[in-house]
Amino acid sequence: MDRKTIETLLRATLQIIGSYIMAKNILGPSMDAVMWEMIVGGIMSVMSIVWGVLDKNVGIEMLQSTIRNVFVAFGGVLVAQGKLSSEKLETYIGFAITILPVVYSILSRKKSQEVVTGGIEHNALKI
Repeated sequence: MDRKTIETLLRATLQIIGSYIMAKNILGPSMDAVMWEMIVGGIMSVMSIVWGVLDKNVGIEMLQSTIRNVFVAFGGVLVAQGKLSSEKLETYIGFAITILPVVYSILSRKKSQEVVTGGIEHNALKI
């Protein structure tokens, strides 16, 4: 694996763990002495989103990264709250399968148009 792939996996892992820890304590049955978990979880989640955005050179790629990271964080919250029963998981996956390709298509088309019109230099895109 190259460095970018490892960084992406690390970022996603931090975000999943961070959103899980944060949601477990904020939305859980009680707030107890493990308040530090909430703080660390929040920091991990926010830092992974910021890292994902700052890692990009082009505005449209920053938007794509933000959308992707929000979905990952939302998944961590759902897992922390035990909201992913098999029935609900099917619903969430169905929603994601329906919506995400449309969002991806719109953002990809916009990026392609910006490359063609010179709004984005081809060498500014990170591979």
